[in-house]
Amino acid sequence: MQYVKLNGPKPLRKCSLGKISMFVQEAINKGIIRYHKTLLVSNSENNNSFFSQQANSLDEGSKLFQLQKELKVLAIQLALIDMFLEVPPNTQISLAQIPLNLKKSIIFDYTLV
Repeated sequence: MQYVKLNGPKPLRKCSLGKISMFVQEAINKGIIRYHKTLLVSNSENNNSFFSQQANSLDEGSKLFQLQKELKVLAIQLALIDMFLEVPPNTQISLAQIPLNLKKSIIFDYTLV
């Protein structure tokens, strides 16, 4: 993961290690890459069929789902901004308190994976 973070494409270098880990795990789950001993290798027999299936599966339902996910992310971002604006200057918010405060201000389940 750290190799990708340091030497990968520019969009991936901007991502956190956690997000890169999530991308790698998703690629493993979808059969794009696999473990060979201690290395991640391309799963060449599945790559072509995977990408053709992905191109065909972008129907209205998946577009709607993606839009809903993006709206949830936006709502979470706005709730976080509001939370920090309510705190008096020069005071701190505990990281452990953020999920509790989010539950108070957001009425939907915010598991986005």
